[in-house]
Amino acid sequence: MEAYCEDGDAQYRGSNNSLSEDISGIRVVAEFDSQYASVYTDMLEAGEVKDIPVEFYRVDCRYFSGEPVSYRYCPIKSIFVDTTRKDYTGVVDRFVSENITQYLSPEDQVDLSIAYRKVRANFSDSGTITKLNEELKKGQALNGRVCSLELRENDVDEWKRQMAISIDTIPFEQIGFGTQNTIKVELAIAHDDRRNRARWSIFDCKERCL
Repeated sequence: MEAYCEDGDAQYRGSNNSLSEDISGIRVVAEFDSQYASVYTDMLEAGEVKDIPVEFYRVDCRYFSGEPVSYRYCPIKSIFVDTTRKDYTGVVDRFVSENITQYLSPEDQVDLSIAYRKVRANFSDSGTITKLNEELKKGQALNGRVCSLELRENDVDEWKRQMAISIDTIPFEQIGFGTQNTIKVELAIAHDDRRNRARWSIFDCKERCL
């Protein structure tokens, strides 16, 4: 996998890339480690290989100059987005929180918090909930005490976590796994760019079988 970067530092510049271009960037190569060749051969002959033995592979990260990547001083930062998991609550919550802070004044946020509290109160005071709890009082007891069902207690910012993103009026959870991952990547990159204020951009990324 190669990342070609504009306006990179001269010390990371070189032509050690698949295009042989003199440019800054990083090349990541995952390849079989030859020191395990005999062990792997024995496993093959014994029919013990059922999938790719990733423990026999090594990952080499180098700048296009040929020098190994020093993670502590590397000017190019990476973002890991796991597209195999349907875990997007963190990305969505951050997007909601950032936009609320950007577009609403503290007074507006207080108004929304009050409105949310009223909705919770209306729910708890509804006739159906009252009926449910009356029935529970008749037939259920916990530790010898009367029990009832209520909404969970929340902190003052709970209303923010109850807000979600809709894309073209479709709830984020229902827009499809592929679109969700695309948006996750977009939001993650935008957040990282704002946080680090880094003046670099990856304009070409190629994956190849090596």
